[in-house]
Amino acid sequence: MLLTERRELDIFLPTSVQESAESILTLAADAEETYLLPVLGRPLFDHIDELYQEVALDEDWLLPQNRKDIPSEQKLIRLCQEVVVYMTLADNAGLFSVSMNDAGLNTPSTQGYEEADEKRIDRFVKDAFKKGHRAIDRLLLFLEEDAQSEEPKFAQQWKSSRYFYENHDTLFTTAVEFNRYVNIDESREWFVKLLPDIRFCSDTHLAPQVGYTLMDALVKSLTNPMEGLSDKEAVCWDTAIRKLRQALALHVEARNEKLKRKTSRAEADLSLERAKDYIRNHQSVFGLIMEDSPLYDKTLMGDAVEEDSITERPKPVMHYSPDAEGNAVHAIFHFNQIP
Repeated sequence: MLLTERRELDIFLPTSVQESAESILTLAADAEETYLLPVLGRPLFDHIDELYQEVALDEDWLLPQNRKDIPSEQKLIRLCQEVVVYMTLADNAGLFSVSMNDAGLNTPSTQGYEEADEKRIDRFVKDAFKKGHRAIDRLLLFLEEDAQSEEPKFAQQWKSSRYFYENHDTLFTTAVEFNRYVNIDESREWFVKLLPDIRFCSDTHLAPQVGYTLMDALVKSLTNPMEGLSDKEAVCWDTAIRKLRQALALHVEARNEKLKRKTSRAEADLSLERAKDYIRNHQSVFGLIMEDSPLYDKTLMGDAVEEDSITERPKPVMHYSPDAEGNAVHAIFHFNQIP
């Protein structure tokens, strides 16, 4: 557990007065499994638990905000604790507002304190959920910044989590990229929850109309840039990706009830048509990748598609680098002449 002291709760609950916090700490263990474990992944979750056991006996660590040189490990623990505390309170407000004895359920009261009415309890729950989700996003941002640093400390263990900041199988790899087209407040948590919709819309709306091979090439080029492209050709690839991203984001927006606007679907369809027109008009840049695309038009390829000049046609080639067991693990796109 990442919470063992009442004083740790007091840091996040300045108005609470509790002599004992054992009941809350027990409920906190459930919140750790429900909210924290999916974000961190089991390897990092267990690592943070080990780190906490090392510092839990250190009296100075309880108030790290009083120090100027806070170790990154302690920052990470505190961010995790913030998630656990607020999600515990939000999930269990109903349990805290009643007590149980031999006579049944009762409303607890404390001498000298006014009992909270239903409206205040409801506001308390909403605020706790809001602060809990903001804490999750701060935690994800901290881990993302660590993973992008020159000497990451937690990235290797975090990679097993589905919340790891890089996604490599769609046109969107990060929440920041998606936020350029649809406002999600750059929420890393929200972006991860949207990934199933992003994949569905990519496979259902974009790939069949653009071509599966081309879509796969465009996605892979985001992490393994094409080699051998001229500046003009590179601009064409980037523009195609940008236009398809806009169409994909708007299709996701139209599918999601929280994001959907009246014009979302119409704008999504229009954006996709514009992306298709751009790719169709620049298909010579994409070469043979276009051959299984519905957009492919031999007449627009010019002399390059004639059989007697096929040896001069640039062909995008996907080269795989094998691992120790012979499995292809790394792909590089480049333009070669067809032998």
